[in-house]
Amino acid sequence: MLLALKFEIRTAGGSMKYFRTLLTCLLVCLLAGCGVAAPFIQSGVAKDNSAHIITDSDNSGHVAGWSQRVYIFSIDGVPTHSGPGLRPEEAYVSAGLHRFDVQYWFMGTNAKSSLELDAKANHTYVVRWQIDGGRMRFWFTDGWDGPTVGGVAD
Repeated sequence: MLLALKFEIRTAGGSMKYFRTLLTCLLVCLLAGCGVAAPFIQSGVAKDNSAHIITDSDNSGHVAGWSQRVYIFSIDGVPTHSGPGLRPEEAYVSAGLHRFDVQYWFMGTNAKSSLELDAKANHTYVVRWQIDGGRMRFWFTDGWDGPTVGGVAD
């Protein structure tokens, strides 16, 4: 339950402002930047005959910004967002060669990459990431424990 406190603040001009309005605006802005969208389904693709793409996000943080998340920003140049600040962590695409723009987010910092994958129907692929000597690396694996099958686009 969202608790909105009502405090009156007097400004130098004598007009009344309500803390509740300020708090509500602040919360809306914060929550809009923290959302995860529903899975993206490529146009014309049936989920039961597609490649399933998921990201290796660490969602263990219990405070906004403390989770290390990887979002899918676009597939083949098509944006995946479903609203302000909402990006998916999974998608369903047709079989074939695809280009994915992904972003890693943690505590206000981010890293971007473009990846290519020759997807096969009825396979699950994982977008993996690693921080290596201050550099961010991304790649695809076939399933959680499978081999590397895709990586940085040329």
